Amino acid sequence: MAIIQPSFDNKRQNLRDIIPLSAPFHIGIEPTRFCNSKCFFCQHSTRGDADDLFVKKGQAIQHMNFELYKKIINDIMDFPEQPKKIQLAGMGEPILNPELGKMIRYLRSAGFTGRISTYTNGMALTPQIADELADSGLTSLQVSVYGIMAEDFKNLAGTSVDVDQYVENIRYMFEHKKSVQIRLKTTDDVVTTEAKRKAFFDMFDGVCDQIFVEHIINIPNQMGRVRVKARNITQYSEKVESYRAICPWMFYQSHINIDGDVFFCDILAKPKEYAIGNIKDSSFVSIWNGAQRNELLCTGLKCGQNTITQCIDCDDRFSMTAPEEYLDDCREELLERLQQQ
Repeated sequence: MAIIQPSFDNKRQNLRDIIPLSAPFHIGIEPTRFCNSKCFFCQHSTRGDADDLFVKKGQAIQHMNFELYKKIINDIMDFPEQPKKIQLAGMGEPILNPELGKMIRYLRSAGFTGRISTYTNGMALTPQIADELADSGLTSLQVSVYGIMAEDFKNLAGTSVDVDQYVENIRYMFEHKKSVQIRLKTTDDVVTTEAKRKAFFDMFDGVCDQIFVEHIINIPNQMGRVRVKARNITQYSEKVESYRAICPWMFYQSHINIDGDVFFCDILAKPKEYAIGNIKDSSFVSIWNGAQRNELLCTGLKCGQNTITQCIDCDDRFSMTAPEEYLDDCREELLERLQQQ
């Protein structure tokens, strides 16, 4: 029986006690920008249209070059401490990259001992891909389920899906997963009634380790639209007790896209000008410890997150952070530490 539990790690250190970090805890790497869906909230919904946002932004739809990936991993292993988690995910559907298993194996062969995760919408999952992932060294696979009926997938992702085959492919992955944790999630705008919620749990209960219905949150998404929900409820349906001026993400994570651009968080589709460096030009260690990132951290502490251009109107600091990451009441102390680096 699957455990009804969100996928976040609840064994956390108090962030205020350990800033500044000598290495990121969490690193996202974008293995591909190809996608097999056109979700209405994503810029992939404009793919091929007259208003194609990928064309307008000059963002190539391609897989990450493997030599660039090797450079990223080698740079990560130069940090004085290994990150706790590396997540292979980005704007695309990760399992569409035929080298995804190879990428995970390379990461393990480089000596990485932490968690390796990836996401999938499950629509391209096959027994062959499942076997490859099970043998690769992957820690967890999170499947984002877009519905319990074919029309749900069509409405949300613009894609036709054989739901019975979809479930069977996930079942195969679960039955042949070896040490991979299989986590399924959907959202409360997909299962909108108690009957649909029960149907979702019944449909997937025997084919995963964990299952959860997440709360849709306020995210200024790639299409410029905001899903308006209760601001004081987190993605995991927990109540946020107070306003947060300081986002903790930039203190402990980083994201690298297929072009090697480095960002201080993994909210996707950031323009290149928001990058704090590029792996092709610098080492990851020097970017993490660099003046540009430090200046952004200090700006956030001094003036609040909304004074940073790339953070304006993003509510993730309310909806996707844990109590251990509350930093508002120690801003001056943290600023002093950063300025002494």
